[in-house]
Amino acid sequence: MASVDIADALCVVDLPHAGGARHLPPRNTQALQRAVLEGMRDFAGQAYTVDFDEITGRGGLRFCVDQSSAATKCWDNLEHPQVLAVVLGFAGTRIEDSEDLICDIKSQIPQFHANPLDPGLPGLGRVGGGWQDRWHAEALAPRADGLDLASLLMRYARMAQDSGKALSVSVVGHSLGAAVATLASFDIAHFLDASGARGKVSTYAFNPPRLGMEAVAHRYAAPRSQGGMAFALRQFTRTLDPIQSVPLLMHHPGWVDSPQPGTYSAPDNPQVVTYQDRWADRINLSSNHELPKWQPVIASDMRAADLAHLFSAPADLALGS
Repeated sequence: MASVDIADALCVVDLPHAGGARHLPPRNTQALQRAVLEGMRDFAGQAYTVDFDEITGRGGLRFCVDQSSAATKCWDNLEHPQVLAVVLGFAGTRIEDSEDLICDIKSQIPQFHANPLDPGLPGLGRVGGGWQDRWHAEALAPRADGLDLASLLMRYARMAQDSGKALSVSVVGHSLGAAVATLASFDIAHFLDASGARGKVSTYAFNPPRLGMEAVAHRYAAPRSQGGMAFALRQFTRTLDPIQSVPLLMHHPGWVDSPQPGTYSAPDNPQVVTYQDRWADRINLSSNHELPKWQPVIASDMRAADLAHLFSAPADLALGS
């Protein structure tokens, strides 16, 4: 899977309207879907890494050290002829990092959501305070050339537009990073859509904790303003994972709770899709939260129908189509 060009795979399985749609045998399509999922799982794992010298590119995406921080990593591919691909990875909890632990604790307390890229865009009601604080800090932090994240995203959008490409932004994370990625991708999709960008924002949230209060369940939806950004949230959860049941009294967006393994989406929120895996360990429950356990699941356990469901968010959620 590591040798597959991820930008090319995204063009085929996630952005078929970008010109990458090809009539492939089902087995080939499934192989590309698995390669995308495993690539995003790998990026979610690398997002934890503090030492930039240990972070690598993958599948044609280069690691952008000048646009990364300890909590957020960036990869891109500017060379693909049909899609400009960007991956943003948010780090999960590092036990030795006191700021991560404080972030988890503060997320037990809800606060009103505001989009740091543009406060005038739609909100989600109240979300975990720590998730929001982490996302705002990373969005507003200056990167190379003094760019904050809004400026960086607009630079990518202009590059895509000028070259006639679709913009693909994949937002990934595990655990704490999954909650931040889920919040960030909602804000990024609405920001890019309002800015007139065209393409898709896709989120890959592995073992996410709950995001916010009840309003999150029905407000977490694709942008519907004036641009052309499609949107998908793909959640990967596991039975008996204790972290996906916290914070108490909070909710996941588009959540479908089922005891059976498989892929589910709420009827009224089809761009949010959840793959529910069976338990990995009924004794050591914390083992069910581990990111590496998704690797064999992605490689072989996901059925063709589950893969198809994960990548079948309605195309008409892209405005202007």
